[in-house]
Amino acid sequence: LVLSGDVPMGSPLENNIAWQSWPANGINANFITRAAEPDALEKLKGGVARVAMYAGEPLRRSKLIGEGQSFMSSILPSGMRAVATAVSADTSA
Repeated sequence: LVLSGDVPMGSPLENNIAWQSWPANGINANFITRAAEPDALEKLKGGVARVAMYAGEPLRRSKLIGEGQSFMSSILPSGMRAVATAVSADTSA
């Protein structure tokens, strides 16, 4: 399974993935293959990119946000936390 179009960080894969023939001696164990996961094309369309990915690149699960995980928690380094606060014109200074 490869990227058929560029996918920016934090964006869903949508229709930017497709099956492509690949030389057997060039297949990495981390690649998603039709033989191992024939329904991956449909299952991963809603996947969200943890990092920017580019057309022609083999899709790997390590580059996708895990199920049930938020985008922010997936990009923060281990041991770090993010906090959201409300900001208004009066309090932003």
